[in-house]
Amino acid sequence: MIATEAMDILEAQANQLIEKVKETLVESFHKNEEEARNLVDQSQLLDKLLTDPIGLHDSPEKWALIILTELEDLEAIELYYKSFAN
Repeated sequence: MIATEAMDILEAQANQLIEKVKETLVESFHKNEEEARNLVDQSQLLDKLLTDPIGLHDSPEKWALIILTELEDLEAIELYYKSFAN
């Protein structure tokens, strides 16, 4: 019973972070909502967070960069960093 409740809490926290990652992909990396959802799905972020909950401590921005790096969307990463140069 306690393990089930703990897993439910973990999954809820993971889903909250995933929503923030999607928002970050849209706002900071200029992805549309469908692209953001697909990137998160392709990265299997939920599985990663449930397997290794320490990832819940990383920021949505860090996760967005991890996802884009893993999926080799270097153009989005380059545009993101160029925005800081101005």
